[in-house]
Amino acid sequence: MRISKTTAQAIAKKLTVTKQEQVNALGLYYRQYVKDSYLKQVPKEVSECYQKHKEWFYTTSYVRFEGKGFRYESVAIDENVIANKNSTAYLDLTDTIATKAKKLQNKWLEAQKELNKLQLDIEAALYGLKTFAQIEKNLPEAVPYLPKSTSLELMVNLDTLRSQINKKSL
Repeated sequence: MRISKTTAQAIAKKLTVTKQEQVNALGLYYRQYVKDSYLKQVPKEVSECYQKHKEWFYTTSYVRFEGKGFRYESVAIDENVIANKNSTAYLDLTDTIATKAKKLQNKWLEAQKELNKLQLDIEAALYGLKTFAQIEKNLPEAVPYLPKSTSLELMVNLDTLRSQINKKSL
């Protein structure tokens, strides 16, 4: 049986699930670093007041920053933080924060590129092998993810279909 492009894409995603988790972890680490850096800049008195009177504060789930190698960046974080510029949580970048954040961001983005390339290469290889038999022979890692069999049960009964086509009246 021939492999479809959709099946090749699905198999490529399944074969790279571990690498996808690693990329996600790098992204999470980057976002956590940005959040922690911002929270360290919030004055202790403000944090204490926020804990007592949350309803009086603007909060946001994004931290924004720019300069020192960054354009206007907006990083989604996993919880709301106090906004310090109107309704924005704006991180004041120091050289140390900027250097580490840039390294983490670059590592994450590079890992994403490598993952995307790997998935595309797997898709191309599977699609190039064309048949399940060739895939079983040349790329056995993909075999567990191949569809077991195609079922004709969902197909409309062809005899019934022909009779409806040849029927003279509705």
